[in-house]
Amino acid sequence: EGGTLNNITVGTPAITGGSLTTPVLNVPMFMAYATVAQAIATGGVTTKVNLGLEQYDRLSNFATASSEFVAPTSGIYFFHGCIEFTPAGTLVDDLIASLFLNGAERVRGDRVSLSNTNTKSFGVSNVLSLIANGTVDMRLYAGTTGTINSGGGELFVYLTGFRLSML
Repeated sequence: EGGTLNNITVGTPAITGGSLTTPVLNVPMFMAYATVAQAIATGGVTTKVNLGLEQYDRLSNFATASSEFVAPTSGIYFFHGCIEFTPAGTLVDDLIASLFLNGAERVRGDRVSLSNTNTKSFGVSNVLSLIANGTVDMRLYAGTTGTINSGGGELFVYLTGFRLSML
């Protein structure tokens, strides 16, 4: 976060001599997490994970109201998310965490199955190419009913991301 560079020439546009005391990079980065448990009432559907608070959001590009990251510029971005799920019954089908790009499934992460009412954490990570104003959100496919947990804030259910490079 910011610093001082003295008598250094920095790319285009050139900055020569003097001091630069503003951040050199404006890199969007965020971490958002679930604040309340989210019930999954119907098995066999894909549900957007509600992420109502932010641990940080450097350039204010994560919208908690829609649980979506909105890219400020075209670029290559890294995302990682984690979901903790507790099934409602003893018969448990597949659980899959996915990243959705502009409303369409783009990447599937871990696929897990549970027995009984055991709680399980699983995640999804990938590098995605986004255009300016492109959106990313995290969703859960649950083959059974249950609850997306939130008891530990950013420990249990979260999505984080940052831009790696501009296009």
